[in-house]
Amino acid sequence: MKLRLTQAQMNERWLALRRLNTMPLEAVVKRNDGVDMDMIVTEEVKKWYFNLLLKADERMLVTHDIEDALDVRPDGRGGAEVVVPPEVVRIISVRMRGWHAPARIVHDNALTDSALHRLRIRQASQLTMSGPDNPVAMMHSNVIRIYPYIDGDELHTLRAVVMTDDLYEFDSSALTTIIEDEQKYDFTI
Repeated sequence: MKLRLTQAQMNERWLALRRLNTMPLEAVVKRNDGVDMDMIVTEEVKKWYFNLLLKADERMLVTHDIEDALDVRPDGRGGAEVVVPPEVVRIISVRMRGWHAPARIVHDNALTDSALHRLRIRQASQLTMSGPDNPVAMMHSNVIRIYPYIDGDELHTLRAVVMTDDLYEFDSSALTTIIEDEQKYDFTI
């Protein structure tokens, strides 16, 4: 089941899953040292969520089709660039209408410098560039470089994971990762 939670709703889920909201109803807790638990929980939730969007299996995420809002700019060397909005965290699928298959997606941070350099050199040559049967989409910052680009071609599919302020979208199965990652989060004050 896909969830769409506000910051307050996500904080409540976080506290419940971490068993941090199990105080008796009649208990009253007051602090005067300036520590804001809501702020601490919000920061931990944001760290978890960003990591989830970057690394989780696609089935745990909510993806958005954004191809209609994007322009493809040919680079004149057999490839093209697509600038994505800053809220796009991860690209899941790219396909041009003239391709026979979706692109292999490569994120700059997923390869060693030498492997990334070899891939860029390969795509820079007409003789070694990927073709419609084995296209490549290289993600760098908010720019996707796609190979090959056939004149007049347009985006068929571009699915992405998007991060919006104070809105959390994911599959309910992702909630299990909060408990699994418990050792990563330090709530000591």
